[in-house]
Amino acid sequence: MLLLCLRNSNKALHDDERVVWETFAAITLALAISWKIYPIIYVPAIWALLAKRYGWLGGEVWWFGFVALASLVIINGSLWSMYVPPPFEDRADE
Repeated sequence: MLLLCLRNSNKALHDDERVVWETFAAITLALAISWKIYPIIYVPAIWALLAKRYGWLGGEVWWFGFVALASLVIINGSLWSMYVPPPFEDRADE
């Protein structure tokens, strides 16, 4: 899904379409990382692909990173807030 988003951003005719596809790819990356930790290994490859397209210090590269990080914080924060740990049992009676 993530690669499809980045591929579609490469085929986009207008810059606005490209930004939408890359933003969607960043959110998809954050979702993937939230469910399993291993998709984070894709970050350097994605960053290198975007850096090749826009330059290492290009604004679009940093925007992708910002959207991915912000999405990750929002998703994990909301999931963490719903988490209820199991109650501790009092083992002093034993």
